[in-house]
Amino acid sequence: MMFVLADEASLTNVIDKAGPIALLFVFALGAALYFIWKSMNKQLKKVDENIPVDPPKVQDQAKEQ
Repeated sequence: MMFVLADEASLTNVIDKAGPIALLFVFALGAALYFIWKSMNKQLKKVDENIPVDPPKVQDQAKEQ
């Protein structure tokens, strides 16, 4: 059996190319998260505060029958 080890120069070349792409990807995810957060805050401000939290009582439905 013969094993071929990766060239040190070719390995660092691949790593050097991946770094800036990964950085751009992280910045894109951060920008998307910012705009999603901003949109969600806008939508939550539109929610009516007077919405009843409790569902209708089962007793009220039993009286109607």
